[in-house]
Amino acid sequence: MALPLFRALWTAVAVSNVGTWVQDVGQGWLMTSLTESPLLVALVNASLHAPVLVLALPAGALADLVDRRRLLLFTQIFMALTAAVLCVLTALHWVTPAVLLAFTLAMGVGMALNGPAWQAAIPDVVPRALLPRAVVWNGIAWNAARAIGPALGGLLVARLGAAAAFALNALSFTATIVVLARWQAPRRVVAGPPERLLPAVVAGLRFARHSADLRAVLSRVGMFSFFAASGLALLPMLARRTLGGGASTYGLLLAAIGAGAIVGAGLRSRLHRWVRSPVLLPVGMALCALGLLLLARIGQLWSAVVVLVLFGLGWLLVMSSLNTAAQLALPVWVRARGLSIYLLINGGAWAIGSTAAGQLASELDIPFALMFSAGGLALGAVLSAAAPLPDEGRAKDLSTHAWSEAPRVEGLSRGPVLVMVRYPLAREVDVAQARKAVRALASIRLRDGATGWRLYEDADQAGVLVEVFTVGTWEEHLRQHARGTVADRQIFEWAKAACGGGEPEVVHLVAAP
Repeated sequence: MALPLFRALWTAVAVSNVGTWVQDVGQGWLMTSLTESPLLVALVNASLHAPVLVLALPAGALADLVDRRRLLLFTQIFMALTAAVLCVLTALHWVTPAVLLAFTLAMGVGMALNGPAWQAAIPDVVPRALLPRAVVWNGIAWNAARAIGPALGGLLVARLGAAAAFALNALSFTATIVVLARWQAPRRVVAGPPERLLPAVVAGLRFARHSADLRAVLSRVGMFSFFAASGLALLPMLARRTLGGGASTYGLLLAAIGAGAIVGAGLRSRLHRWVRSPVLLPVGMALCALGLLLLARIGQLWSAVVVLVLFGLGWLLVMSSLNTAAQLALPVWVRARGLSIYLLINGGAWAIGSTAAGQLASELDIPFALMFSAGGLALGAVLSAAAPLPDEGRAKDLSTHAWSEAPRVEGLSRGPVLVMVRYPLAREVDVAQARKAVRALASIRLRDGATGWRLYEDADQAGVLVEVFTVGTWEEHLRQHARGTVADRQIFEWAKAACGGGEPEVVHLVAAP
């Protein structure tokens, strides 16, 4: 962590993460003091995480459309004020179950808006070459907080009450707010005409659908989170029923996972120099599978602690690899939107996996549920080894390289737009290879805004391939021109060279009014 700005932000976020876990303990305990309803107690956790499922996509689009530093400042101040007001109301004994749920929901909204913006801001703070290490350090911050926060929260609530936990959380945002206020964020160049929120969300979903690299990451994070969820979802039952412990036992098991993740972060930093990054993902999944398998067969506390350290180590290797791969698969114009989809799938798969693990444990038993999840993770390790993600050191250059300037057309809302690119073929070229090269452009066009794409051969003029794609409006086509990357340009040059007939001819057609 040689970069002063990243070091300052990391320290501030680490402190804020501790405050978040402290508040989590405080609000859970406060609800048990206000009501004996298991449903209301469960709704505390649900109201904190539900906003992510609803707001992740619009939050990602918003983070791509506005100044991320200002958005982060807003969310941090909003969450700090939410915690502070809840502290005052709790101290005055004005909190009811409904009030507590409302404030927990508000905190969840702040977290949902903050997540994509913070993830997307990391490449603005660290150079591309250091991005994997920055992701690992973020994992350290979260897992260290998970190990420290619940213990500190339990101590505060026991000694001073829930209001003290809320007060500490409110104060924990101070450092982050100060660092963000002083940060001179790099100016982002808007790709084409400004976007509106709903079309921006659609553009993000379209990019994810047609980006093979991002789809590979999303499928793996969904599979991993679904099966790995049982490790945490069944931990309270494991602590109580299998190990015969209580809350302190549960806290120790959580701390073991956090400690394993910290060990994994240090190990990953060292392995990064000698081991290719695609190897780390299947290794991490295999370690998590082994951890759950062993956890299903032991009944002693310290054995469980050792196994969960192993699980935490594997968890860090997997999540840091997937998060880095997601970052490297996204150009700047859609970075926050792509990461919001990543967070949505991760959270959704985690919630569904937790529910499935609980159902299996209820219908059969805890060991069977853990072994089922271990089998799924083992399968994921095999699939990830057979079809590895791109190497971090050889990631595509996604820096902006706009296409040629589009012609001027009156009325940005006019459409649809039809674009034809004619590729003349040299006599000696391999026609099948030329078709293959031009077809490689299809995913680029569709990913960046096209609604349809086809390859034709000119029936009137032999030896000409014609690439035809449609775009909804001229405004969207202008954005498409500005969304190109260096890697896209290289594929275009390959297609042009494979055809061998010189510079392609481009024709733009706009629907007549």
